[in-house]
Amino acid sequence: MKFSIALIFILSVGFSSCLPTRSLRHFTLYGETKKVDPKKFKINGIYFSVIPRACNRFWYSDLIKCFIFYENGFFFSIDHSGLDTLDMEASLNQYLEILDKLGFKGGFKGDVRYWGSYFIDDNKLLTQKYDTDAFRWVLGPILRAKIINNTTIEFDEGFCFNNEEVSKRFTLVETKSKPDSVNIFMTNKRIKRKLDRLYKERHTR
Repeated sequence: MKFSIALIFILSVGFSSCLPTRSLRHFTLYGETKKVDPKKFKINGIYFSVIPRACNRFWYSDLIKCFIFYENGFFFSIDHSGLDTLDMEASLNQYLEILDKLGFKGGFKGDVRYWGSYFIDDNKLLTQKYDTDAFRWVLGPILRAKIINNTTIEFDEGFCFNNEEVSKRFTLVETKSKPDSVNIFMTNKRIKRKLDRLYKERHTR
């Protein structure tokens, strides 16, 4: 646990000075979702899947991957082995408190790697977010998932490193509350100004 906390701090310091700006042009899902129909896709909780320990020989336990979707088109995503699938809300809040203390200025809300945008196209869910590579931000590809029903999604490819058929399906656990959706793409004026301009350009051609 101490090693994990130290790693969070080291990574946060390393990434804090190199926020993405050039690749924002390809962050094309930004702003595309304005409203979500709960009959088609519920967002009142946490979608999660268990990624087995066997997916990575360096892991000591299973990893819980979570997605939290918001009405404004953003989603929050996190992987952590310490989340309790029987009490997702409480265990997630506890972990986020740690991130707030040891992470970026502004806590997890100021950390690019936890936030992305999504869009619903018929029965398909499209997601896109940033990841990290050698202390720099890299915009990931658009991931596609099928909406099985309004509480279940299944990605085209799973999140297991050695088996793409594992950990594809995510199920909603309804919660009383969710972390606030305010994030760096909204609060960083330079990033938001450029994203809004690019969104306008896409829709005025």
